[in-house]
Amino acid sequence: NTSSFWNFAIRAATCEVACMKLLVVSDTHGRYGRVRGYLEDYPSVTHIMHLGDGVRDMEDLSREYPDKYFMCVRGNNDFGCNYPEHYQFCLLGHTFFAAHGHTLGVRTSVFRLLEAARAAGADIALFGHTHMKYDNTVDGIRVLNPSSYGAYLISENKIEFI
Repeated sequence: NTSSFWNFAIRAATCEVACMKLLVVSDTHGRYGRVRGYLEDYPSVTHIMHLGDGVRDMEDLSREYPDKYFMCVRGNNDFGCNYPEHYQFCLLGHTFFAAHGHTLGVRTSVFRLLEAARAAGADIALFGHTHMKYDNTVDGIRVLNPSSYGAYLISENKIEFI
C-alpha cells in the first residue's frame, strides 16, 4: 500500500545498516511467484524495490510479508496507480535513483537515466522496462536492471544477481 511505501524511510531508520538487504525486481506483470521464492530463499531481505510493471503484485506481497518494506515506481503498464515514476532513496550507504525507464528512453540508451541519477546525487541507478539484465558502471554510477527473470540482492558491501 502507498502509505507503507511513503513511510518506509522512517521505519528503516530504526534498523542498523548492517542488517539490511535490498531485493530489486522489475516487470513481474502479475507473475510474482519468483519474488515470493526470493523472499523465502533470502529471509534476511528487509527492503524490496519494484521497478514497475507489476506494482500491484508488490501490494499483494506486502500483505503476506508485513515485516518487509516495499517500494515501487510506476511502469508503463501500471494503470490506475499513484506510485511515482521516479524515486530516490538512501540505503546501505548508497543513494539510489529508481525508475521504470520508459519515460527516459532506456530501450535505446541509459543516457537520460544517468542524467537523472546524476542530478539526484545517486551512485546507483535502477531501471526496468527492457526485460533485459543490465549491469554497468558509467562515470561512477552503477546502473542495474534486474530483468524480468532475475533480481539483484544488495547488502552493505555486495551487489549480486540472483
